[in-house]
Amino acid sequence: MKVTVKLEVGLPDGYELVDVVMRPVRLNELFYRPSGGYVDQWIDTKESDAPHVIVRRRWEPEHDKLYFFADNKDVVGTDQGAAMPFKGRDGDKYKGGVCTWNYCWPIPADRVGE
Repeated sequence: MKVTVKLEVGLPDGYELVDVVMRPVRLNELFYRPSGGYVDQWIDTKESDAPHVIVRRRWEPEHDKLYFFADNKDVVGTDQGAAMPFKGRDGDKYKGGVCTWNYCWPIPADRVGE
């Protein structure tokens, strides 16, 4: 019998889920150990036998580099954001120029310098 189980874990700062479904860990993937409260890397050449919470380091913009910023989720990944340098974080928000924004994403390489 298969059942769906909901698991709530608090991931460490700087990490995000790869997938909402637990699965076996593959070589060099990062996974969260809820019992110990830390992230580990799978170094065995075969997959794990048990499912795990697979994580990755959360993307962070580089200070003073140009990025697109917006408050509207619908424009994320497009070229409709405001282009300005990243100046840090304010909680969950991004500081772009002198403003604070909900979303930040890279400017495509072919658009830099326009």
